[in-house]
Amino acid sequence: MLSPGKNLVVKRIVSNNQYDAIIIGCGIAGATLSWHLHSRGYRLLVVDDRSVPNASKAAAGIMSPMTGKRHTTVWRWQDFWPEALSFYQQLESTTQSSLLRLIPQLRFLTHNPTEEMLNRTQVLGAFVDNEALSMRSGINHEMQRHGAIEIPSAILNVSKFLDVTFDMLNNSHRLHCGQLPYEAIDCADDQFVIEQLDAYSKHLVFCEGAKAANNPWFDWIKFEPVRGESMQVRTQELPATYVYQQGIALVPTGADTFIAGATYDWENLDSGPTAAGATQLREKIARLVAEPFTVSKHRSGVRPVVKGRRPVSLKHASVKGLWLFNGLASRGCLQAPFLAKQLAAAICDGETLDSSRLDNSAGDKTRAKNTKQLVDIESKHGREPRLTTLAQDIVRSVITPGDIVIDATAGNGNDTCFLAGCTGADGKVFAFDVQRLALQRTAKRLSDMQHEQVELLLHDHAKAVNLIPATYHGKVAAVMFNLGYLPGSDQNKTTLPSSTCRAISSLLSILRPGGICTILCYRGHPGGAEETSKVEEQLAALPVTDFLVETYAANKDEKTPLLLSVTKH
Repeated sequence: MLSPGKNLVVKRIVSNNQYDAIIIGCGIAGATLSWHLHSRGYRLLVVDDRSVPNASKAAAGIMSPMTGKRHTTVWRWQDFWPEALSFYQQLESTTQSSLLRLIPQLRFLTHNPTEEMLNRTQVLGAFVDNEALSMRSGINHEMQRHGAIEIPSAILNVSKFLDVTFDMLNNSHRLHCGQLPYEAIDCADDQFVIEQLDAYSKHLVFCEGAKAANNPWFDWIKFEPVRGESMQVRTQELPATYVYQQGIALVPTGADTFIAGATYDWENLDSGPTAAGATQLREKIARLVAEPFTVSKHRSGVRPVVKGRRPVSLKHASVKGLWLFNGLASRGCLQAPFLAKQLAAAICDGETLDSSRLDNSAGDKTRAKNTKQLVDIESKHGREPRLTTLAQDIVRSVITPGDIVIDATAGNGNDTCFLAGCTGADGKVFAFDVQRLALQRTAKRLSDMQHEQVELLLHDHAKAVNLIPATYHGKVAAVMFNLGYLPGSDQNKTTLPSSTCRAISSLLSILRPGGICTILCYRGHPGGAEETSKVEEQLAALPVTDFLVETYAANKDEKTPLLLSVTKH
């Protein structure tokens, strides 16, 4: 097996089955990429176990410009929508199949619309008041009460899309239906080799959906898979001229037939359709539909959600020709054509992937749901949680004796002494502060321990990267920031957003892979909230492919401290 991070044993295998690319997994991501590589004349081997349920096989195929309870615009809608329409419509012409249906969507509101919402939504659609809605049969009167937003949307027949893809692969390439363990993949002469299939290729792309959570080559990507359940229902009074959305979506699939879904379950990932899921779906359908309905099918699938809620399209940092295309989650039909086209260009032409935009900044203010409340920690230990202690616990997990570390805000020396103790006599600690008093207090604390490895620097941390020897760049294990003012001194002398953000950016660049930077922000003092906001915005813009950002807060009070942790993949 090709093991990540280890030297490869080179084998020489003679085979007539040479491919331009091997694709592992043929859900929406793998199928879309297959079509793009097919159009470029690439010879493909696609491996997919069609007997295993997955999210693509259970997908309703909705492509919508809006999402969420606040009816906000979907991330990069302007990029994804035209590419998706063009791709599927061209595929319809190529395969002589009916795959895509343009159909408006009605999104029912739970309260009267604000002026801000009306202004925001009129760019994409129109507000429909309750009087106009009352003329349409089939919807519960209570659901019509606050009106709805009517927007353009489309439905992809996912099952048929996958069928025509498999037909193309069977006719023009090679499709292997079955499981393929990771141990079956090896490398020989800069080629990927699958001996049991007598196949090799210079490129291998994993498009395996939720299974990628166990992929040994990309184990630094944090998956948060979620299982969804849906139902096929029949109701006679609901017109099949709309997709109906409130709590769930009702997608028309034929005469009096709709797909209703989906649920979200982050805990129970292994089972198929559940009684709890059925109850939840029935309740939501009953709130939306005025007339009786019957259930004909009940299915489930696990969505491959990446922490940060953004798709991942990237090449491996050290294994040449190894790629990952995943994390499309519930908007795969919309996102896949654009992202697969980019990935195909990177594979075939060597173009740079636009991975910097596959992050959790995304133009909207929605950040990754990675905030960990310290209430659990408090109840576990029976004491008031301290973010300073938590920051040290986080850093301690990656430091070993002999490491190089940085205290970007020496202050009273607490973190400097902690870092010195972790790295030992063979390590190196750089501690920065702009106040001489801070370094004097730090030196006094260090006097009680062996500290020859500690270097105290009276400089702005924004310039720290220029004062650390270049030989240490890329080898720094940890960086700690404790923002705000020096306790017991002039509270008007505080860290500033501009220099703090420059320092964070430059010091993240010299972290080693697996290194961690912690930033403790204080929002209660003058200027603290602004600085915290700037830091959060900066970290939100980091590429999810390169960094994992986690947020820790004791409670939801906006004046309490906030701890941010950045792990470099």
